[in-house]
Amino acid sequence: MGTLNAIYVRAGLADPLMLKATYPTAYTEAGSSFFAIDLRPDQFGCPEDELLFLSQTLLTDVLWITFQSAADAFEFHHWKAGKLLRSLIFGGKVQGIWERVDGVPEAWERDTFFEARQLKSLLEDEEDAAKRNQIQRIFDDGILEVGSWLPMVDARESARAIAEFYNLPGWR
Repeated sequence: MGTLNAIYVRAGLADPLMLKATYPTAYTEAGSSFFAIDLRPDQFGCPEDELLFLSQTLLTDVLWITFQSAADAFEFHHWKAGKLLRSLIFGGKVQGIWERVDGVPEAWERDTFFEARQLKSLLEDEEDAAKRNQIQRIFDDGILEVGSWLPMVDARESARAIAEFYNLPGWR
């Protein structure tokens, strides 16, 4: 069981002193272009206005990642230079359901959410041909849709995929 609430700020134009003044626990690691700010495990609810402002002010990428592995609740937001690029929420209020899907899919999503192993299992378990076709289409086309339970999410592994894609500190 695990929980994470974290902000990641691309170091490029970000002023480390400003970040440390605002977020005293901010840290980075050799080889990462991001600072990490780990928040308390009970500090849920993305401070979207604050992170939008941070991204806009620093003209850089700001990521928010939250997960609770026990409930497979997962949340991801990505801003760049003040523009929201992607928002995903799965199982935040309603367990096992996509609650928010905004923006353009990111490169890490296909391998993370649309695994062949999950597709195979779902197709083997589904007897109805029309439903099998629908499942196949969702996976073939990489469809994330509000209100859908597909694809199912492993919250921790989804966060890990983002961390590996962006080489985020704190994940080695």
